[in-house]
Amino acid sequence: MPVAQRMRTLLGLRSALSSSFYLEEMRQRGIDIVDFTVGDPDFATPSHIADAGIKAIQDGHTHYTPSRGIAPLRQAIAEALTASRQVKFDAEEIIVAPGAKILVTYAFLSLINPGDEVIVPDPGYPAYRSMVEFVGGIPVPMPLLEERSFAFNPDALAELVNDKTTMIVINSPNNPTGGVLSALDLHAVAEIAQGGDIWVLSDEVYSEMVYDRPFCSIVSIPGMKERTVLLDSFSKTYAMTGWRLGYSATPKAVAETMSLLAGNIHSSAAAFTQQAGLAALEGTRAPLDAMVKEYRERRDLLWEGLNKVPGFSCIKPAGAFYVFPNVKAACERLGLRNANELEEVLLHEAHVAVTSAGYYYHSKDIGENPQNLRLSYALGKERIQEGLGRMMEIL
Repeated sequence: MPVAQRMRTLLGLRSALSSSFYLEEMRQRGIDIVDFTVGDPDFATPSHIADAGIKAIQDGHTHYTPSRGIAPLRQAIAEALTASRQVKFDAEEIIVAPGAKILVTYAFLSLINPGDEVIVPDPGYPAYRSMVEFVGGIPVPMPLLEERSFAFNPDALAELVNDKTTMIVINSPNNPTGGVLSALDLHAVAEIAQGGDIWVLSDEVYSEMVYDRPFCSIVSIPGMKERTVLLDSFSKTYAMTGWRLGYSATPKAVAETMSLLAGNIHSSAAAFTQQAGLAALEGTRAPLDAMVKEYRERRDLLWEGLNKVPGFSCIKPAGAFYVFPNVKAACERLGLRNANELEEVLLHEAHVAVTSAGYYYHSKDIGENPQNLRLSYALGKERIQEGLGRMMEIL
């Protein structure tokens, strides 16, 4: 029996995982792989957060909670956002969920009708594109340009907007490029959104990982909080990916619809995980600051090293924990057709795992994809240096 028609929009994502089978198979054969693919902090969850989660289990926080999240955590999130984004948030505007990813889908289900167009960053996190299609919308790629440090051209963005445009998705700092939108970029989005009565989904899960400039959020622009779905997460910030804890901040009417979806789909985030999240917000920032300092040093090490690899050209990323080198010249030197083939060569000949942008992060409708690789620096400096050395040997 065939699967439901709607699932066909998601099946294409399997190709993004095609190399993971070979990577695991090689590891099982005892081959050492330097893995730059995983966007998962290699740090342990800070001890005061982990201790709070353990204590919560021991104290009996192991049952259902309200689908929106427990009140103390929602209040703490609202206060943290008010302080960091410089605009007032209330607990009633906050939805807590098992990770921010599911909230992307809830936002699309709440605000997009079949046939609506949603502008998504390209290259960009693939769930935006796939889930827009899944709910019946039409994703429209917004090119992020290497010559603009992977920001968009405001004039080109304006040309993408029409009467069917319902939402613009922004992700700053960006996965996969590490690019960070400037205040001017955000004001351009705000002007277009306000002029066209368009929603904005602002994915800010890497907001604490900005290295060379202050972080700017579009909700800080007057009039934008009322038309923005803000997403953030504990996963990257506090090295809590396995805890599954994210949140949204939206106008109250949207929070109501997303709460209904939460109650019908995931019920609630785990009670003890929410207690750990509360400890993260109320506790010391020292571990977070230490992690960000280490990420900055790793970024500089990897960025400088990649620019020494023959055929690689790498823009210095301003945020997140990814670099996004252009490898077109390397492909030409090796007689390869594209970065997908270079990914395979690096894995099988250098035992270095990377992710090709063409597999995963670009829309099939954008035309000829630029030849880039994504490398995560969520791994130690010694392993980064080992990976760079292996690449130099074959390139």
